[in-house]
Amino acid sequence: MYGGAGVHVEYLARHLAGLVDVGVYCFGARARTLWCGAYEPWEAWPRTGRDGSAQSFSDLRMAGDVAGADLVHSHTWYANFAGYLARVLYQVPTL
Repeated sequence: MYGGAGVHVEYLARHLAGLVDVGVYCFGARARTLWCGAYEPWEAWPRTGRDGSAQSFSDLRMAGDVAGADLVHSHTWYANFAGYLARVLYQVPTL
């Protein structure tokens, strides 16, 4: 985990794992750790600079993987679409 958000999520997940089942879903290969499954942008979508358009397809895959969760927290702006989709698709509370 790296950066302020990554460190925050790492410690939050570590603490909560002693209380409940925790799953952490992140973007990018650098995020792969014990706590975290990483999602890469969809390879079939053309990359056109830093517009982030390919990221939304990763949000779709991420939202699909949280089916059955009791609570979803999307910590950063680029993961918020996945959190929104989880709330709409599964009627799960989001933070």
